[in-house]
Order: sequence, then C-alpha cells, then structure tokens
Amino acid sequence: MASFVFRHPPTDSTKTLVHMPGYPIEAPPIFTAVASSKKHVMVYRGWGAGPQDIIGNSKVHVGWSKKFNIILRGHPLTMRVDSNNNLVIEDSPMGKIKWKRDWMGKLSKMECAGNELASIGTDPMTQEKTLRIAHRNDNGFLVELAVVSYMAYRVEHAKGKEELDQAGEVFGQVMGAA
Repeated sequence: MASFVFRHPPTDSTKTLVHMPGYPIEAPPIFTAVASSKKHVMVYRGWGAGPQDIIGNSKVHVGWSKKFNIILRGHPLTMRVDSNNNLVIEDSPMGKIKWKRDWMGKLSKMECAGNELASIGTDPMTQEKTLRIAHRNDNGFLVELAVVSYMAYRVEHAKGKEELDQAGEVFGQVMGAA
C-alpha cells in the first residue's frame, strides 16, 4: 500500500505539495497542485517546472448540479456530486469510481465496483491529509486520478469554507456595531 501526504509550503498558499510520508517539506514533491482560482486546479509532476510536467487539471462548473471537468494525461473525465453527496467519476477507464463520505460528511474512501481503491484521512500525529492507495497493481493512473480528483474537491470545498468564514466575520462586525 502506497501513502502520500498533502502539505502547504509556508511561502505559497496557492500550492499543495504531495510527498511520501516522512519526507521533509523541502524535499522535491512527487506532485505539486496549484489552485489558480477557486474553480481551477493544475497538478504537476515534481515541482511543476513547465507544461511538460502537467499530469492533470480540473475546472468546476456550478449550475443545476455541480460538475468537475477533469483532464488526466489528456483524457477527459467528468466528476459529479450524486444524490448521496458522494463524488462520482463515471467515465474512467476503470469504470464508475466513487469518492464516498464518512459519517461526518468528509471524503473518506475511493471505490470501484465495491472494491476500495484508496482512502483519505488525517494523520493524528501531524494533522496532514494522507492518501493511501489500496490497489497494489496500479500503473500510476489511480494515484494520479486520486490526487487530481481530491484536489479538485479540496479547492472547491475551501472556497465554500472561505465564504462561510467571511460571512461569519461580517456578521460578527454587524452584531458588534449594533
């Protein structure tokens, strides 16, 4: 089972570095995710020195239903939110893949046809998000799909949290002035 940790470098809040557990934050990452807006994320191999290092990107479209358009190594994929609030990738070469939520509503595991492919959680010691790949015969596609799809969700989810935080600040200021 392979594991990866998601970290923010102290100098750039728009980036997320993906390392193997135990590696220092200064070590070259396996992947770098860059959020260019609250609806767009690019994922690069290593530090992401140029377009040759792009492995995938995601754009969020919010309309009647939320949809994520993902490009992974040139292959278009669509991820949507289903009626149970899980994320579903319908058109992957592996078949229908779901990011399921735990009892608290947080993304917890990625499944395909009832088989667990990956899980995401918080390391209790470091408080870092940790991705664990359960599928042993992965050629890299599953790891890349898990990283790109999770980062797409995370960037969009952060947008909602940021708006709630800002609304709370405004509400506090209004209530303080009254």
